[in-house]
Amino acid sequence: MDIKMEELVKEVRDLVKKEREKPNTALVVFAVIGIIALCVLGIYIVYRFVRPSYFEDYDDNVYDDEYDDEDEDSEKDA
Repeated sequence: MDIKMEELVKEVRDLVKKEREKPNTALVVFAVIGIIALCVLGIYIVYRFVRPSYFEDYDDNVYDDEYDDEDEDSEKDA
C-alpha cells in the first residue's frame, strides 16, 4: 500500500511540474498586447514633440476684422 501511495504522489508531482513549465497562454497574449501598446505610445509621444506646431503662427484675429466692418456698415444703414 505504501508503494502505491508513493507512486501516486510522484505522479502528482510530475504533473504539477509539467503544468508549471507550460507557459500561460493568457499571460503571453496580454504581455504581447502590452508591449505593442507601449511601443505605440512611445511613437506617439515622439511624434507630438517632433512635429512642428502650426497653431503658434495662426492669427485668430484675422477674420474678426472683416465681420466687425460688416456690423458697422449695417448699423450705419439703419
